[in-house]
Amino acid sequence: MSDPVKLVVVVDEMELGGAQRQISYLLHNIDRRKVSPHLIYFRNSSHLVESLVAAGIPVTLVEKQGALDLKFIWTLMKTLRGLEYDILHGFNVTAEFWSLLCHRLIRKGIFVSSVRCLFDVLASREQKMKPFVTRNSDFVIANSRSGLNSLREQVSLADDRATVVYNGIGEQQRQSPEQRQRARSVAGYGAENLTLCIVCRLVPSKNTSMMLKALAQLAPEKLDQLTVIVVGDGPELENLREQAKASLSEVVHFVGESNDVDQWYRMSDVFVQTSDSEGLSNTVMEAMSHGLAVIATDVGGTNELITNDVEGYLIKKNDHVALAAKIDQLLDQPEVVNTLGCQAVVKIEERFALQTMVSKFESTYQQLLQR
Repeated sequence: MSDPVKLVVVVDEMELGGAQRQISYLLHNIDRRKVSPHLIYFRNSSHLVESLVAAGIPVTLVEKQGALDLKFIWTLMKTLRGLEYDILHGFNVTAEFWSLLCHRLIRKGIFVSSVRCLFDVLASREQKMKPFVTRNSDFVIANSRSGLNSLREQVSLADDRATVVYNGIGEQQRQSPEQRQRARSVAGYGAENLTLCIVCRLVPSKNTSMMLKALAQLAPEKLDQLTVIVVGDGPELENLREQAKASLSEVVHFVGESNDVDQWYRMSDVFVQTSDSEGLSNTVMEAMSHGLAVIATDVGGTNELITNDVEGYLIKKNDHVALAAKIDQLLDQPEVVNTLGCQAVVKIEERFALQTMVSKFESTYQQLLQR
């Protein structure tokens, strides 16, 4: 067997986010006989870093202070110069930008950049960086077709310089309706209630208030049949609690950030995503792998995960009336919840399995060295 591809992955921060979870999945599951990984990050550690270190994967923190930190640039340059690598892969725009500058000065290896959201979702500063990064990348890996197409609207990118590798998710043991009810009962929630789950960072772009507006449209007797669990933390939490306090305090439960999100999926029936923008949502994929029906805004790559009326329902962003109607429909048709959830599991197993993602990354890295 030939020597493994020496890979360095660079990301700005390692707090609990979608890209960070995908990096963790990739590096934990990659075949180290084929690819030898090393992670560099700039700030905000989490248990994901601890788990990588415990698995024997080299991790380096290159601390960054502020927008322009000359000491950081020098340290990053020194770190990369001291590493032997074949491929340098940036996973978000700021990490791409700074590692690309160092890469061009060091002049070794292949530089790969990423597309993990629609171009117009990027911050204005990132929109200025991204075309430069793309033009100077040897290759681009996107996690959705929609994201790649949105980049191509901004900068020319030949077919042989880019590919799509969908996010992957590990296989989960799907819970039966009876098991979900028992889990809810143990946790102190209504066992018979239709249970909806939201998992996200509580920031404006996730538009979690859309769910509260939708619930306010439902009749009181319908609310009595519902439990809504909101998993996550962020600057919008107190505003959301205040919004729910008047008439939804018995329905909506804010449980904070969780290191064991699976426990909430296991007791839920339906996953709701209300985002104004997404790349390819990890939480939607996680929920689908657990057999949850999905109601989601049709943004970013979500329609590459969900086919309307097959694994769930797609609605227009910020349309709380449509969301309320779908919740009402599922309350009246509980058998549909199970059917949609079964189809969701099939979709994940056929197209978005973790090993499928890992194998595609491995083969892409190997093919790049053979060019």
